[in-house]
Amino acid sequence: MHEASIAMSFWQRAIHDEDLARTSRRVIAEWRESLTRFFDVAGERGETAEKTHSGVAADHLLAILFGMHVTGLLDSIEITTQRQVSLLDAFLATLKSTRSGVGADVGVPADRKRPDPVADRP
Repeated sequence: MHEASIAMSFWQRAIHDEDLARTSRRVIAEWRESLTRFFDVAGERGETAEKTHSGVAADHLLAILFGMHVTGLLDSIEITTQRQVSLLDAFLATLKSTRSGVGADVGVPADRKRPDPVADRP
Protein backbone atom coordinates (compact mmCIF):
# COMPACT_ATOMS: atom_id res chain seq x y z
CA MET A 1 0.00 0.00 0.00
CA HIS A 2 2.86 2.37 0.71
CA GLU A 3 4.06 2.20 -2.90
CA ALA A 4 0.53 2.85 -4.19
CA SER A 5 0.12 5.93 -2.01
CA ILE A 6 3.43 7.30 -3.29
CA ALA A 7 2.38 6.63 -6.90
CA MET A 8 -0.98 8.34 -6.42
CA SER A 9 0.67 11.34 -4.79
CA PHE A 10 3.11 11.57 -7.70
CA TRP A 11 0.29 11.33 -10.26
CA GLN A 12 -1.61 14.10 -8.47
CA ARG A 13 1.42 16.38 -8.61
CA ALA A 14 2.15 15.42 -12.23
CA ILE A 15 -1.27 16.70 -13.27
CA HIS A 16 -0.11 20.24 -12.47
CA ASP A 17 3.64 19.98 -13.15
CA GLU A 18 4.71 19.48 -16.77
CA ASP A 19 8.19 18.21 -15.82
CA LEU A 20 6.70 15.51 -13.60
CA ALA A 21 4.11 14.71 -16.27
CA ARG A 22 6.86 14.27 -18.84
CA THR A 23 8.78 12.00 -16.46
CA SER A 24 5.64 9.98 -15.81
CA ARG A 25 4.95 9.56 -19.54
CA ARG A 26 8.55 8.49 -20.14
CA VAL A 27 8.52 5.91 -17.33
CA ILE A 28 5.14 4.51 -18.38
CA ALA A 29 6.36 4.28 -21.98
CA GLU A 30 9.42 2.37 -20.78
CA TRP A 31 7.26 -0.03 -18.74
CA ARG A 32 4.95 -0.50 -21.72
CA GLU A 33 7.90 -1.26 -23.99
CA SER A 34 9.36 -3.76 -21.52
CA LEU A 35 6.02 -5.50 -21.05
CA THR A 36 5.49 -5.60 -24.81
CA ARG A 37 8.85 -7.33 -25.22
CA PHE A 38 7.96 -9.82 -22.47
CA PHE A 39 4.68 -10.61 -24.22
CA ASP A 40 6.51 -10.92 -27.56
CA VAL A 41 8.84 -13.51 -26.03
CA ALA A 42 5.90 -15.32 -24.44
CA GLY A 43 4.23 -15.45 -27.85
CA GLU A 44 7.38 -16.82 -29.48
CA ARG A 45 7.46 -19.56 -26.82
CA GLY A 46 3.83 -20.44 -27.44
CA GLU A 47 2.79 -19.20 -23.99
CA THR A 48 0.11 -16.88 -25.38
CA ALA A 49 -2.58 -17.33 -27.98
CA GLU A 50 -1.39 -16.75 -31.52
CA LYS A 51 -3.75 -13.79 -31.93
CA THR A 52 -2.57 -12.01 -28.78
CA HIS A 53 -1.24 -8.55 -29.57
CA SER A 54 1.70 -7.82 -27.27
CA GLY A 55 1.20 -4.05 -27.21
CA VAL A 56 -2.47 -4.33 -26.31
CA ALA A 57 -1.67 -6.94 -23.65
CA ALA A 58 0.91 -4.54 -22.17
CA ASP A 59 -1.61 -1.68 -22.13
CA HIS A 60 -4.19 -3.95 -20.54
CA LEU A 61 -1.79 -5.10 -17.82
CA LEU A 62 -0.72 -1.52 -17.04
CA ALA A 63 -4.37 -0.48 -16.72
CA ILE A 64 -4.99 -3.37 -14.33
CA LEU A 65 -1.93 -2.53 -12.23
CA PHE A 66 -2.72 1.19 -12.05
CA GLY A 67 -6.34 0.41 -11.23
CA MET A 68 -5.26 -1.92 -8.45
CA HIS A 69 -3.15 0.88 -6.99
CA VAL A 70 -6.24 3.06 -6.71
CA THR A 71 -8.78 0.45 -5.61
CA GLY A 72 -6.32 -1.15 -3.19
CA LEU A 73 -5.77 2.19 -1.47
CA LEU A 74 -9.42 3.16 -1.40
CA ASP A 75 -10.73 -0.22 -0.22
CA SER A 76 -7.92 -2.36 1.17
CA ILE A 77 -10.41 -4.44 3.16
CA GLU A 78 -12.34 -5.61 0.10
CA ILE A 79 -9.51 -5.46 -2.45
CA THR A 80 -7.18 -7.90 -0.74
CA THR A 81 -3.83 -9.10 -2.01
CA GLN A 82 -5.46 -12.46 -2.77
CA ARG A 83 -8.16 -10.77 -4.83
CA GLN A 84 -5.55 -8.77 -6.75
CA VAL A 85 -3.54 -11.94 -7.49
CA SER A 86 -6.73 -13.63 -8.70
CA LEU A 87 -7.40 -10.69 -11.03
CA LEU A 88 -3.89 -10.94 -12.49
CA ASP A 89 -4.23 -14.72 -12.87
CA ALA A 90 -7.51 -14.26 -14.75
CA PHE A 91 -5.91 -11.72 -17.08
CA LEU A 92 -2.93 -13.98 -17.76
CA ALA A 93 -5.33 -16.83 -18.54
CA THR A 94 -6.96 -14.68 -21.24
CA LEU A 95 -3.57 -14.43 -22.95
CA LYS A 96 -3.63 -18.19 -23.43
CA SER A 97 -7.16 -18.33 -24.83
CA THR A 98 -6.99 -19.91 -28.27
CA ARG A 99 -10.37 -18.40 -29.17
CA SER A 100 -9.26 -14.81 -29.19
CA GLY A 101 -6.18 -13.64 -27.36
CA VAL A 102 -5.86 -10.11 -26.01
CA GLY A 103 -6.09 -7.42 -28.64
CA ALA A 104 -6.87 -9.81 -31.46
CA ASP A 105 -9.76 -7.78 -32.80
CA VAL A 106 -8.53 -4.22 -32.40
CA GLY A 107 -7.09 -2.14 -35.18
CA VAL A 108 -3.42 -2.08 -34.27
CA PRO A 109 -0.49 -2.08 -36.65
CA ALA A 110 0.75 -5.53 -37.53
CA ASP A 111 4.33 -4.49 -36.82
CA ARG A 112 3.35 -3.60 -33.24
CA LYS A 113 5.15 -0.29 -33.53
CA ARG A 114 3.83 2.02 -30.88
CA PRO A 115 3.84 5.81 -30.91
CA ASP A 116 6.26 7.49 -28.54
CA PRO A 117 4.02 9.28 -25.99
CA VAL A 118 6.82 11.62 -24.97
CA ALA A 119 8.20 12.55 -28.39
CA ASP A 120 4.79 12.61 -30.10
CA ARG A 121 3.16 14.95 -27.59
CA PRO A 122 2.44 18.45 -28.90
